Amino acid sequence: MGKKGMSLVMQDPLPQVVASNQVYQSQLYSSEPTRDHYSPMGTEWTDVKGKRMFMVVNMRVRQSLMFWNTNMQLVSAEKGAMAGAQAALINSIVNTRYNPQQLAAYNANEQRKHSQRQTQFNAQEQENRRHFDQRQLIHRETQDYVNKASTNATIIAKR
Repeated sequence: MGKKGMSLVMQDPLPQVVASNQVYQSQLYSSEPTRDHYSPMGTEWTDVKGKRMFMVVNMRVRQSLMFWNTNMQLVSAEKGAMAGAQAALINSIVNTRYNPQQLAAYNANEQRKHSQRQTQFNAQEQENRRHFDQRQLIHRETQDYVNKASTNATIIAKR
């Protein structure tokens, strides 16, 4: 932003957006326990002409997969209208409601994908186990043969 002639005026954490993020995320299917950390910040900028802009930088870090994402929403307004524009943007983020049918469809699709991955994994594990058991059987049979041949050779040599 500084390269575009913008100057940072202020930066504040947005705990109400953290709570909103957590509520939304809790509605989504996850195949494993996750620990998400949200760091939304409200930043206010001004350009060389004095026009102000407010931007919400909403960052999430998911520790279980070392995954992160950031989204940004911004609003610009004249100096006298900035406080109302900031409040409107934050309220729109906090009060966003999601279609339950879309959430249910997303969750069903995620469960289906997880089930398919788990089925493939289990089949591969069974195949690996079968190969391992075969190699162990061959190893035992070879060892038994060597031991038996060695014992027979010792008995013949003692005669």
